[in-house]
This record gives sequence, structure tokens and C-alpha cells, in this order.
Amino acid sequence: MGNNFKYGLVSTKILDASGEKETKPKKYYPGEKQAGLPYQHLPGEFAWVLGACMMIPHQVYAAVQGFDEDYFLYGEDADICLRVRQLGYEIGYYTDVHIKHVGGASETTNSCYNRIYKKHTALHIFYRKHYSALVAARVIKHELCQAKIRKFYYKCLLKLGPKGKALEKYDRYRAIVDVCLDARRKENA
Repeated sequence: MGNNFKYGLVSTKILDASGEKETKPKKYYPGEKQAGLPYQHLPGEFAWVLGACMMIPHQVYAAVQGFDEDYFLYGEDADICLRVRQLGYEIGYYTDVHIKHVGGASETTNSCYNRIYKKHTALHIFYRKHYSALVAARVIKHELCQAKIRKFYYKCLLKLGPKGKALEKYDRYRAIVDVCLDARRKENA
């Protein structure tokens, strides 16, 4: 980052373990489109980058008070990038350098259901922290509707033929539905 203080956080190109698939910076925060794009006024082209490779000046890290401990393993990257941008900095993306990231290596013993449940629980933390209660509820409702439709679709596929990827997809959407319903129950308690 040198003397270029417009960037508060920078990432490199992130490739998968095979070196073929790239994880690109995101232009929107989780749920932001359903929330009405409340952060599009913030500086820079990118909203957030994957946490596998981040460089951040000490003074910026101190100003945002580091990573939010409410997150574990998922969601902390989008959260810290948003807080950096709220200070007026951009998120930089340096493509001349790349890393290889073995996605999911921290969770090899967890089932697809458990991984997705954790990821979506982190998304709900993000929604509650960065959107109003009404908007967060709307985003979760949208997520729930989509997941219910997809869960039903994959349940039908499972009855028709070989399991394969259909079972993994079914577990994925079952986990998302469960996270959304658990969030609703907590709100109504």
C-alpha cells in the first residue's frame, strides 16, 4: 500500500488449489441488493474481498478495532471491509500477485449441512449489524423463500434418481431454511 492512503485494505488475486478458478472481489455486501443498496455511496469499486488474503495498515486496523469477534470463520471479511470503507477508504485489489487458497480446508470434517449452517448464521450476524431490523427481516425472508423453493426442487430430484450432487444441494438449502427459521424463532422469543 506504500504511500497510497486511499486504500484501507488490499487483497491479491485468489485462486483455488488447482490455480484455475479465481475468487473475485465482490461489488455488493451480503444481502445488499435486497436491502436497497445502502452502501453504494461508499468509496471504491469493490465492497469486499475474501479474507484468505488481506493486507491492512496498522492504523486502519486499529481504527476499525480489528476483526469483530462475533464472527467465527465466516462473514468477518465482509464486515471488516465495510467498516474500512465507512472510514472513507477503498478496498484495493492487486492482480499482479496471486495466492492459492484451499477453500474449506478448515472444515474438512464437517458435513455440507453444518458448513452452510455456519456460513448463513454469519450472514445473519452481518444483516443484524449492518441493516435495520426491518431490512434484515426482509433480506432473511427473501433468503428463506428462495431456499425453500430450491430445497423442494432438490428433494424432488432425490426421489427421481441418483443422489450425487442433488443430496449435497438439498442439504445446502435445508441448512439455509433452518438458519432462517431459527432466526425467526429467536426474534419472536
